[in-house]
Parts: sequence; structure tokens; C-alpha cells
Amino acid sequence: MRKILFLFVFSIVLNSCANIINHPFQKIHINHDPDISIRVDTSKYLYRSSEIYNVFIPKNYVERDFYFLRSRNEIPLIINETDTFKLKPHRSYFAYWFANIYTTYGLGMLIDYTNDKSFEYPIYNYFTRVDSQIKNVRFKPIPEKKVKFTIGLPTINFFQLQTDNGKINSASGLGISAGVEYFLKKNIYLSMNIGVTMSLYSKSNDTINEMHGFKDFYFGSNNSSSAKYLNFRVNKISPRFEYGLGLTLTNLNWHSNKRTDLTDSTYFYTPASYKSLNLGLTSDLRLRLTTNFNIGIQYQPLFFDFQHKKYNYQHFITTELIWRF
Repeated sequence: MRKILFLFVFSIVLNSCANIINHPFQKIHINHDPDISIRVDTSKYLYRSSEIYNVFIPKNYVERDFYFLRSRNEIPLIINETDTFKLKPHRSYFAYWFANIYTTYGLGMLIDYTNDKSFEYPIYNYFTRVDSQIKNVRFKPIPEKKVKFTIGLPTINFFQLQTDNGKINSASGLGISAGVEYFLKKNIYLSMNIGVTMSLYSKSNDTINEMHGFKDFYFGSNNSSSAKYLNFRVNKISPRFEYGLGLTLTNLNWHSNKRTDLTDSTYFYTPASYKSLNLGLTSDLRLRLTTNFNIGIQYQPLFFDFQHKKYNYQHFITTELIWRF
């Protein structure tokens, strides 16, 4: 039994992560404008064995989904029967880097280095005309004068904000946002977003409390920061990123329960809060993962506080998951 267990563990350790995780075939999306024709150039691979290179196995031609055998070879495409384009492979980020570092402390990379299963091709490929040239822009461009809607999920929020005792740095989690986008061009659009971050603050009354049983527990936090914001941005799209700059109107809130112990068994809370309505800038950077899903980070430096009528620098940074509809 021990020998069998030892051989099983030994085989897993020696196997590379690419062998375990990556399938020999990879699904690739290839699509293009209606006036463009694309086919795979098979002429260079007629005399090569299938285990070295397999051009493609069509699964659903309408959806332009194909399966290519993982390989270090480039995939040659013929565009409009005159031009050529080569899909270049790269090391699989997850299997070659992340999984190898985590599971084999990087030792599996020695095996993966010569393994075809450690390579992958660009998953999304869309060919369109850009400045009279045909280029691969990954995702199908959104037409001009098109309106799109977005829903965002702020996951981690960082604040530098004003309190009664000066500026503090704090953080919170979760929230929700919604937006509307208007595309001036295929790669430039205007956006308006409104959002709010969650606060777990629960105000405690400033009355004397007795410390016994479960009466000492309450839902909420002793200190909490949250934000409500309205953003206007001009944005640009590249094949892998979206980025924008604009103006924001942001309401920052800080709440605190200061606890004072009177005796060993009694105490009371003194609630305190500070609110500000601020004008500032908003910037956004998103990584395009799929056609309709991005992850991004938003940085909002704030300069003028309307509620207290003074210039006061504060900022709000949030990471978001964004869906476009």
C-alpha cells in the first residue's frame, strides 16, 4: 500500500502542471467583419504528423469556434486570399507560471519548457479594418452611436478621508454600481456611472450599558468608511485595456463609536461622524477578459469639499468587476 501511495505522489510531483491542467486541444474564437474572408493555411503542414501540429477541428462554424492542438508553432491565416497573419503562441500563464510556482515551487517549469501543452494561443481574435489595414482587435468592435449599460461590483475599497481627528486611511468591502455608455467611435465612448459602497456601521446609543451575557454584542463596526459617487468620463478602448478620465462628485462618510468604560461592568458609546461632498477627478483602468466582462481599478482624487466649503484633498480607490450589456 505504501509503495502504491509513494508512486502516486511521486508521479504527481514529477508531472508538470501543463500535463495535468491543460487539455491537448485549445478552443479559439476567430471572427471577422462581413467583407473579410479568413481561412487557415494548411499547405505548410500537409506532411507533418498530427501529434506535432493539427490545423483545426471545426466544431461550430456559425459561432467561429475552433479547436487547435497546443503547439509552439504559429498558426498561419490567409486573409482575403492575399494577406497572411500568424497567431503566435505563448506560455500558458496559469499552467506554466501560477500553477507551477504554487504546486511544484517552479520545478515543474523544467518539464514544461519543452512541453507543447504549456503553450496557448490568443483565445479571442476578431479581424477588422483599422486605418485601411486589417488588424486583430481581439473583440468585435461596438458600433458608433451605440448605447451600452454596465453593472459593477466594487470588491475592495480604499479611502483617505477627513475625520474629526484629522485624516485617516481605511478600507471596506463590496458595493454596487451602474452606468450607461455612449460610443462616439468604435474605440472612444462617454460614460456616466453611479455607485455606492457598503458600510457595516451600526450606531450605538450613548447610554450606559451593562456588560453581561450577549448584550455586549451588536451588528456593525466601531469605525466605518463608505462612499457614494457620480462619475462622468471620456474613455478609450484598446485590444486588452479600457481607460478613461473625467470628473466625479463623491460623498464620503466616516462613522465611529468611541467606547468609554465607566467600571468593569458598565460602559457607554459616543457616536461620531464626518461627511463631505467632494468635487474631483476620476480615472479608470480595466483589463478586458471577455467580450462583456472586465476587471478594473478606479482612482478618484478629490479636491474641493462643498459641504464644508474648503479645499481638502481626499481620495477613494476601488477595485471592480464590470459586466457590459
